[in-house]
Amino acid sequence: MERTTSHRRPAYVRSIAGAVLGIALAFGSVPFAVAQSDTQSDAQTDQAVDSRMDFLFGSHVPYRQFFDQLQQAVARADKPAVAGMVKYPITVALHGKKVTLRTKRDFVAHYDAIFTPKLVDLVAHQTYATLFSRDQGVMIGGGEIWFSGICRDNTCKEVSIKIITLNLDSLNG
Repeated sequence: MERTTSHRRPAYVRSIAGAVLGIALAFGSVPFAVAQSDTQSDAQTDQAVDSRMDFLFGSHVPYRQFFDQLQQAVARADKPAVAGMVKYPITVALHGKKVTLRTKRDFVAHYDAIFTPKLVDLVAHQTYATLFSRDQGVMIGGGEIWFSGICRDNTCKEVSIKIITLNLDSLNG
């Protein structure tokens, strides 16, 4: 049974901790970050993203690697590589219709309709420092792409990071 994971923390703990972290980041690091150079600010923000993902998912490392690999695969238009990063089945809006893609082959066949120049540009310009993460996964852009850990077994000790949602309506409108 596959399921997405929030790595075993009760929802109320994640919500409270997320709110506290958000407040601390908003009030504690913003004035400091404004005074730093862009490189230092990005490093500070990268550290904040790492910390948040460590809290939510147990480790930020596989999520950061996934994000980097996704950006590289999209930049190369490596359709099979991107297709291998998706949890199936996945439903996407294509040409005003909801289409369920069940296999990597289906995804590759529809790749150009999914990864339009707008989505490719959005992925290319997303920085790790500006990723949004919550208990259900990590968001690229304004929610156009979500990825998360998928449990490999019932114990959920091992996960595979996969794209779980593609919300293309905002790009098609």
